[in-house]
Amino acid sequence: MFKQNKWYNFGDVNPREYGGVFIKRVGDEMEAVSTDNLTEVGGVGYQVNRRSDYASDLLLIWEKFKKNPDERGGVASCMDWKRYLKMDNMDWDTLVFHLAVDMIGYYGGSCETEYGTNYWEMLGYDGITYRNT
Repeated sequence: MFKQNKWYNFGDVNPREYGGVFIKRVGDEMEAVSTDNLTEVGGVGYQVNRRSDYASDLLLIWEKFKKNPDERGGVASCMDWKRYLKMDNMDWDTLVFHLAVDMIGYYGGSCETEYGTNYWEMLGYDGITYRNT
């Protein structure tokens, strides 16, 4: 069971070097922050994207997807959500964290992308620190 208002690293074990995704739940809102190390593609510094989705909306999308997982054009049609259908023991709380990770991974952030050179300082604005992930 995930705690409210706590960031969880759903990305790489070394997100500063390889990029990653951080997720937290505040009430019904899922907050997601994804990071990319631009040096991996010949750039400098880091890219940070942020996105918010309501857990209740994600679960509605999930229920629609479950009824017709092969439908083209649906929100989940381009994501690999079929893997979750095979995980019968996954509770709703865990599922909604995974769905939020997929949403930022596929759709990107819902606000302006941030660029910078100090990884933990950039994430510190969201309350994400090396110690609490």
